[in-house]
Amino acid sequence: MQVFGIEPQYLKKIRVVMKDNFKGQASTHLGEIDLIGY
Repeated sequence: MQVFGIEPQYLKKIRVVMKDNFKGQASTHLGEIDLIGY
């Protein structure tokens, strides 16, 4: 399934980058993304 023309694989890469960049804040950002279904 594609959302807004963005492939899930790309979104998964974003999640990994967020973990690396935000570290302590990652859980909050990833939590918001999970609510949308990403």
